[in-house]
Amino acid sequence: MRTGAGAAATSGWVVRTTALVDHLWQNVPQEELHKMTNMLESSPAGLVVVAVDQTGDYLGALLSGATATIMAHSAASDLGAGITRTTDDDPHAAN
Repeated sequence: MRTGAGAAATSGWVVRTTALVDHLWQNVPQEELHKMTNMLESSPAGLVVVAVDQTGDYLGALLSGATATIMAHSAASDLGAGITRTTDDDPHAAN
């Protein structure tokens, strides 16, 4: 079991990751999430990119060499609010 600063840093990372996953679950259509899951599970390698306030054209250009892509969009303000709300509840989340 981790204690001290290491545990606090881990806690902050977990809290922010949980907020991101919750945001995706609540704001990306379930059908899109299932497509993403199937794509990641069908290949020995995969990459998930989370970009805030970027246009599809910009991201499409960055990912032009990928053999397959799925893009889902949601409001960045919702994500920011979720992370702020979640980290405000955890005193270790700032680490």
